[in-house]
Amino acid sequence: MKNYPLPVALNIPSGWIVHSNTLFEVEPLLPDGSINREFNTSEDLIWIEQLNFGRFIDYIAQLAIANRPAQAAALTTFAENWAKQQTIAENLSLDVGWHYNGEGKKDASNGYYRLVLLRGGWENVIYRYETTSTSALIEKINHCLNYPNHYLNPEE
Repeated sequence: MKNYPLPVALNIPSGWIVHSNTLFEVEPLLPDGSINREFNTSEDLIWIEQLNFGRFIDYIAQLAIANRPAQAAALTTFAENWAKQQTIAENLSLDVGWHYNGEGKKDASNGYYRLVLLRGGWENVIYRYETTSTSALIEKINHCLNYPNHYLNPEE
C-alpha cells in the first residue's frame, strides 16, 4: 500500500473561508532536481477568502424582516456592529498555485509556487510571493491570513 502525504495544516483564523486546499506536505523538488509531479503542481492549490460580512448583514436583515418584523431594525443594527468588529478588510482572498516560467520545458529549473493576496479581485493584487519551498510557502500563507494588515499597509 502506498503512503500518501498529508494535506498541509494551516493556521486559519476566524473570518476566513477555505474554498480549496490541495497542498500537501511534500517539497515539489526531488533530490535529483526534477519536479514531484504527483503532488503540488496544480495552478489551483489553495483558495481562501475573507467572509463577506455585507452579505451576512443582508441575510440577517431579510431573516429578521420575515420572521421577527418588530425586531428587524435591532437585529440589523446588531449584525452591522458585529461585522465591524470581526473584519479587518473585506474582500481579501488568497490564491496559491504552482507556475512555470515561459512555455519551455516544465522542469525544476523554472517552476515555483506563487501566492497572491487580492483585494476585491484579480485587478487588485496587493501582495505577491514566489518560492520553491513548501515549508516557506506555508509560513507565508499563515502570516498573510493572521496579519493581513501588514500587507494592506506595508509602510506601517
